[in-house]
Amino acid sequence: DEVKDYIYTLRVGGKDTRRQEIDYYSQWAFPFSNLVIVLIAVPFASVRRRGGTAVNIAAAMILAFGYIAFTEISKAVGVVTDLSPEIVGWSANGVFLIIAFVNLLLARR
Repeated sequence: DEVKDYIYTLRVGGKDTRRQEIDYYSQWAFPFSNLVIVLIAVPFASVRRRGGTAVNIAAAMILAFGYIAFTEISKAVGVVTDLSPEIVGWSANGVFLIIAFVNLLLARR
């Protein structure tokens, strides 16, 4: 893992590697965001609303953009806090996974 070795080399050299570590863990967490967004979007797609399909698509897109915004904001906040880089990198997935499960439980059957 070249990036991990690079971060280690920077840390040994005395550099602050917090931002690089957060980016590293965020890159590992990002592929799982597809699953989280799908879990959020499924209840929207399964319920017919008065506005039609466009409203469902718009709601899912807003949630996806919210996920991306939350990811970037959590990375910026994580740089200045003492939270573990692993927690900061995976925090967006965790928060939106909780939202997805609540959304699935509250969806009409």
